[in-house]
Amino acid sequence: MPRLLKRWYVWLGLVLVLGLSGSVALIWSSQGRITQKNFDRIQEGMSVAEVLHLLGPPKSGIGNSAAKADEGITIVGGWENGPNWVRIHFVQGKVWRKQCRFASARETLQYYLRSYYRP
Repeated sequence: MPRLLKRWYVWLGLVLVLGLSGSVALIWSSQGRITQKNFDRIQEGMSVAEVLHLLGPPKSGIGNSAAKADEGITIVGGWENGPNWVRIHFVQGKVWRKQCRFASARETLQYYLRSYYRP
């Protein structure tokens, strides 16, 4: 066994496997509805139902209170996917303002490493 660990191709293979698994983890973690493309599709004046169709159910905010949006109450909906988030403000059931934050590849990797390897 000690002779095997002295071989350069063993270490090269180990580095390649770790690099491949890190790449797969980054690709897998970016899958979701919270993307720059979907954020750009959201326009002022869109209804709550259109946004829900595009982004899916929110993590916070709208929930079961979508009926209140028709009454003129301002509602903030929050969608999250890892370190990425989108917040949309609705007034009278229409999009009034939108905000987002999309993490870089490095920030995404750090986020998932922290969430999986917490002591």
